[in-house]
Amino acid sequence: MRRIGWALGALSVFACHVSAFEGMEFEYKDWYLACDNTGTCRAAGYAPPGRGYSAAVMFTRPAGPATDVSGKLYLGWYEEEIPLTGYALFINGQDMGPVSFDDDNALTAMQVQALLAVVTRDAVIEIANAQHRFGLSGSGASAVFRKMDEYQGRSDTAFAVVAKGNRAESQVPQPQRPEPLRVLAPAGEAVLLESDSEPYQRTLERLKAGVPADDLDMALEDASLFQAELGAGKRFIAACWYLAYNEMCAHWVSDPASPTPLQSLPSDGSLYVDGIVSQQRKARGIGDCWEFQSWGFDGETMVPTLNASSGPCRGIAGGIDPMPTFVRDVIMPSVQ
Repeated sequence: MRRIGWALGALSVFACHVSAFEGMEFEYKDWYLACDNTGTCRAAGYAPPGRGYSAAVMFTRPAGPATDVSGKLYLGWYEEEIPLTGYALFINGQDMGPVSFDDDNALTAMQVQALLAVVTRDAVIEIANAQHRFGLSGSGASAVFRKMDEYQGRSDTAFAVVAKGNRAESQVPQPQRPEPLRVLAPAGEAVLLESDSEPYQRTLERLKAGVPADDLDMALEDASLFQAELGAGKRFIAACWYLAYNEMCAHWVSDPASPTPLQSLPSDGSLYVDGIVSQQRKARGIGDCWEFQSWGFDGETMVPTLNASSGPCRGIAGGIDPMPTFVRDVIMPSVQ
């Protein structure tokens, strides 16, 4: 079997856990927090609004005792493109070393610790070169990091970001391994059915006969229809409508041997490949904020495998890195 890495930088090795993580998100002022079901948390802070530019920092911390925090920086602007060279991090006017936007935007361990030490206070945090200066807001950071400490069970310990205390770090819950999903589907993509073809008309009539009109927000006649063979007579069917920025789809499994020949699936993604349906939605045209979801076919239905977003819409085209609240360990069929 081959495995798809279970998404977006979460841990690959786990000890036994003593606490279940449900996943959560929290937003306050200029900061946003997303924690997933493994216990990993990501906190993002942004530039104050109304500056004509945008900047963001994202801190990532896995669950477990005394885990390290990593950090990344992002820059954006509204009017003109600015070269991303020659920048350094400044805290209260002190040069904390260069920052690079050529690779993965990563901060050094020293820069991360320096930021964590002041971001919840009234500090001036800037990313600047000789021509341009970007500021980061600390407004809301204290509430977000307090929520992170609470979610990971490290409040009142020495390694808490904000809620420090004397409780033993050994009492902090271990990370939780995500539940696995073995995808059962033949390799291949869903095929677009030409609207003037016999398979399209046959599939359209099957959907009209088996799908109550109240279950759809749009008419089936306006949809593009896709189909994929699942084996044993089963077929994956998608009806998709194209909106201003996004695509909306409804999904079914057609199974002539089932008492319910047309089974509605709890997914609304747009792209089907190898038993996986995925969806990427942007909330604004510049793509500064996204939502990501995916589902895998387990032989009967589509099971959620990912739920994530890039946080609030703050002017950084393309968005910052995805911040999941749910991940799953996806096991794909062997590649022959």
